[in-house]
Order: sequence, then structure tokens, then C-alpha cells
Amino acid sequence: MKSTVLTLALLLIIIENVLSCTIEIMVKSDSRKPVYAQYTAPDGQKSPLWLFKKINQNQRFNIVLETCAKAPMIVDLFEVKPDGEPGAKIDSTSAIVNGNGFVDYVITDDHHARMARRVGVLCGFGACGTRGKRSTVFY
Repeated sequence: MKSTVLTLALLLIIIENVLSCTIEIMVKSDSRKPVYAQYTAPDGQKSPLWLFKKINQNQRFNIVLETCAKAPMIVDLFEVKPDGEPGAKIDSTSAIVNGNGFVDYVITDDHHARMARRVGVLCGFGACGTRGKRSTVFY
């Protein structure tokens, strides 16, 4: 009886962890040209509008939700006007993900955002990046 209760409690803890969603998102610039970027979480929460001015500049955003698979996560890119203010949207990428881990997005020199890698995160639809370790370049 006691072992059954213990097994059931352990099973519930595992299920809760598998179904939860705790993801660290990092957006990194590989572009020599300035660009604005903004991340939108599956629950609609938005990051600040980040200005990337140089290569290897990065910003992080953490989400903690019961599940992320209800809507896509989105990274939008915006042009930089001559006065330095954000302009029109120039690119957008999205993916439906869930899990506990991290997702790295890279902004390319031609101002496209793409998911570069993910660890501990399932991606079922959209622009899914490769799975693997986070590179030391990202720290």
C-alpha cells in the first residue's frame, strides 16, 4: 500500500513536470546591421522591444506556463528608422513548443529570425531549430 502511494505520487510529479512549460528564450544577433526584435510568448506576453546594434548581442526572456502548446511563440523583427526608432515589421517566425529547457533564436545578416537550437523543448509545428547543446558563444 505504502509503495503504491509513493509510486503514484512520483508518477504525478513526473507528469506535472512533463506537461509544464518553463523555457528560457534567447535572441542573439549575427547581423552587422541594426534591427529591433520582440518575442511573444504563447500566452500573449511580450518582451520589451530590443535594439540589436552589433554581432553577438543577445537578450533573454523567461516563460513559465502550465502549457505552451496552446499557441505559437513568435519572434518579430522591425527595421530601424534613420532616427533610430522602430519601423515596419520586416520578418516574423513562429513555432508551437512545449517543455522545460531553452530555445535560441538567431537574427541573420539579411534580417531573418530563425530558431537555431533547442534543448528539452518539443517542437511540433512551425520553424523548429535543431536539437543540441547551447554553444559557449551564447554566454
